[in-house]
This record gives sequence, structure tokens and C-alpha cells, in this order.
Amino acid sequence: MTGESLVEMVQGNDENLESQSNEISPNEEVVIVSGESLAEMVQEPETEGNRISIDDIDFNENEEVITNEVVEEIPNEENPIDKIHVTTFNEWFGQNFSRFVDVSLVRVSSAGVDSNETIVVKVPDPKGGETEDGITKCKLRIFDEADISPALDLPGDSMRAFNGAYETFYEEQDEMVVKGYGIKAGMIIVFNKKIDDLVIPYFTTRIKRKDTEVDIVIPPESLQEKLNENVNLETVILLYKPIEKFTDGLVTIKDVVIWLTNKQKEVWDVNHLHKIDNVIIKLLTD
Repeated sequence: MTGESLVEMVQGNDENLESQSNEISPNEEVVIVSGESLAEMVQEPETEGNRISIDDIDFNENEEVITNEVVEEIPNEENPIDKIHVTTFNEWFGQNFSRFVDVSLVRVSSAGVDSNETIVVKVPDPKGGETEDGITKCKLRIFDEADISPALDLPGDSMRAFNGAYETFYEEQDEMVVKGYGIKAGMIIVFNKKIDDLVIPYFTTRIKRKDTEVDIVIPPESLQEKLNENVNLETVILLYKPIEKFTDGLVTIKDVVIWLTNKQKEVWDVNHLHKIDNVIIKLLTD
């Protein structure tokens, strides 16, 4: 696969968020409020987290993050020269939000608020439940500095929005699936290969606001063979303690990968999601 084939995937409306204001899609809501009303609208109890900036999120100091331990740079001769262009979050989101299920853009018009810098979205409450009127409970998620926060310039296939962070899968191309986590001052990129309907991570890297492109990393040829190897459950438990009570029936590395990728569907925290990515990468590269 070439860098051009990925970049050529980028399609969609070239209009930015501001120029789209005349046409409201099913994924949009328009709210005109004063500054005081806006503050009241997005405020949540302390336990749920108040107004969040992408700059405010960081890794939990009490949680082991093994990114640097398990991810080694592939030698240059194995790295392709192809690259993916980096754009800004507001540009990318403006072109892609209508494709996402359960993520609605809330257009807030308030004096002094630049809609290019701040994006507000509505998502279903991860805890579930309904209001007294039978409407699904939802949360507002706010992304500040969206005009300078990086995102890959690729069509988005899905998105989950968290407190000040998000996860997105970009469209599949030649069995390669790129996943991104929007975090503090940048983005975590995870390269995955699709095998038997499994999206399997094999390499991860980060981009910062100043970056303009990211190298495409091809999957190792040994990936399929590695999946069929018997797994050392003691090693798996050391890498990911929560799996300890669910080891029955886990014989091969593929069995563990299936369990871990299913676990990710229940997780609503970027630190935890990326930790699972790294556990899988560790099992497949040792």
C-alpha cells in the first residue's frame, strides 16, 4: 500500500464548520446562548468532570503505561516512505462528523466564542439510562483548541468522545486500519491489520501539534503465524491483570487478542484503551 492510496481516500465536504451553518444535518443541533447560560449548560458534577480541555487530559500516574517498553522502532529499511498528512481536529471533524453514529455536533453561538477553536458534541451517557420523558440520557463533550489540535487527514469511520479526548477509527484500506486517540497536545496513532474480522494493533506512535505528517508502517509478515502460537498466560496476566479471572479457554495468542479487543468495546478511557493496544503489540512482537 502506498501513502498516495491512503491520502486519496480523503473525501467529503471541503467546507469548514463555520460555512456549514446554513445547512443543519441530522447530526447537528443549534444552540444560541449567553456566556453564562453556556457555562451552566455544560457544567457537570465534580464526579463526572467539568469543562474539559484536550490539554487537561494526561495519563493516570497510578496506572502503568507500557508504551515505551513494548513498542520498538522498526528498522528504517522495513519502514515505508509513505506518509499520511496531518490536519487540524476542527477541519477533520467538520468533514466527518455526519458519518458518526451517536456523535452529534452542537453548534453553540455565543458572543466571544470562536466556533473554530471550541467544538461541542453530544453523546449518549456511557452509564446508559433514560430521562423521565423516555429520552436517552446524553452528555456534552467539549474540545478546546480544536483549531490547533492534530488529526489525521483521512476519512473517519467511527468516533467515541470521552472527557476531553476521543477515539476514532479511520476507513480501512488494504486490510490496514488506522486508529487515533485525540489526547493532550497531540494524538496517539495505532496501526492495525484486519485479520479474520479482528482489528489487530501492531505499531503505535504519537504526533504533536507541530507535526505535518506521519509515516505509514506496514504490518510484519509474521503476524498471522504469531496469532496461532500458544500463549503464556502468566505473561498475559502480568501485562494485564484484569484478564486473570477469565483465562478459561484462552489457549492461543489469537484467543487472548479476541478477548482483549472485546474488552476495549467496554472501555471509555484513552489510557486504558491504549494500554490494551500495547499488551497486544507486546504479545505479537516478543
